[in-house]
Amino acid sequence: MKFVDINKIIVPRSFKESNPSEHKILRKRKYYYYHGEFDNLIKVEEVKFWFWKKYILWDGYISYLIAKENNIKRISVVCI
Repeated sequence: MKFVDINKIIVPRSFKESNPSEHKILRKRKYYYYHGEFDNLIKVEEVKFWFWKKYILWDGYISYLIAKENNIKRISVVCI
């Protein structure tokens, strides 16, 4: 696990176009508020190109959204 700048995470179009259920979002938001952590790991693929590094989101889109809405700058991820 490592901490990465949330702005370096690239969200694939398939995630952006999806509509997660409100129930699932509320459940994950509630878990975050009670426990101070996400209920599942955010999984990313690390992509390097000479002088820059980005991360492509593979799993944990709702957790990513919750982090964004709470203005979290760095999040813990698992690189796959």
